[in-house]
Amino acid sequence: MFSDASTWVLISFLAFLGVFSKKLWSIVKGQLDSYVEKTKAQIEEAENLKNETANLLQSAKEDQRLIDKEVEKIMELTQKKIDSIEEAGRKSMADLSCEYEAKLNNRIRDEILRQKQCLIENAVDVITDEITKRVRQNPRGFDFSLSKDDLLTIAKEVKTNEMQ
Repeated sequence: MFSDASTWVLISFLAFLGVFSKKLWSIVKGQLDSYVEKTKAQIEEAENLKNETANLLQSAKEDQRLIDKEVEKIMELTQKKIDSIEEAGRKSMADLSCEYEAKLNNRIRDEILRQKQCLIENAVDVITDEITKRVRQNPRGFDFSLSKDDLLTIAKEVKTNEMQ
């Protein structure tokens, strides 16, 4: 049994293991411990990143909610301004309409006055012609009285002259 080389190899291996097992075990254990520590550190870093990401997400959601509220306020203010501008436009249009209506009424009144003046001038011309005609027909009598029929005849002549 001790003459066989494989036995000596086994004995040598076991002796080697016996002598160096403590040292080898401490190296292997050290390597495993460092691997475990690195893994724990990575897991802890991943958890920290996860928590930080969750906090950032929550913060972003809160910011989005605040932004949405601000946008809503801006939209309300904008709508109020639009309504105010529309109301001012309506009032301005009403004022302009009243102003133009007043100007138009003034023009109509002025035109009516001008037309009346023309009618009066035409009536004066016709009456003057009628008086002149009567004076020529009866130079000594000077009858300047006009009857109702005379005035109606004169008015008809004025209307006829206007139409021409």
